Amino acid sequence: GYPEPRAWVEAFLDAYGEELQTLEQARPLVAALHADSVTIPPDERDLLGRPPVRELLRAVGEQGVAEGPRSIPALAAQFGLERKQAYHAVRVALTGEERGAPLALLFPLLGERRIRARLAAAGNQGAATAR
Repeated sequence: GYPEPRAWVEAFLDAYGEELQTLEQARPLVAALHADSVTIPPDERDLLGRPPVRELLRAVGEQGVAEGPRSIPALAAQFGLERKQAYHAVRVALTGEERGAPLALLFPLLGERRIRARLAAAGNQGAATAR
């Protein structure tokens, strides 16, 4: 039900194809990628509420979208975060999940508008929790 070009479908299959047995299994994944927002698990909100993590999410949204996940290590260092923690925070902010398809495959599937919106919302949600 989503009018995506063939390149998007191919990128989706690269990201999720190995775990899919049927088209029905793809439906919730596609719906999640097209959702305007994600639910951040309560146990992850403390992480997203930390000022350096909120700054990381803001920076990825402002300048890292064009570079994709390649920008995360430099931005993590800039804000005093470990790479692993930075990648984890970005993944949770974008998907609400701790694990999943590689970020390099997720960025093109989500698109710039959704990435920016989700990162901003996650940073704000974390900020509200941190108060």
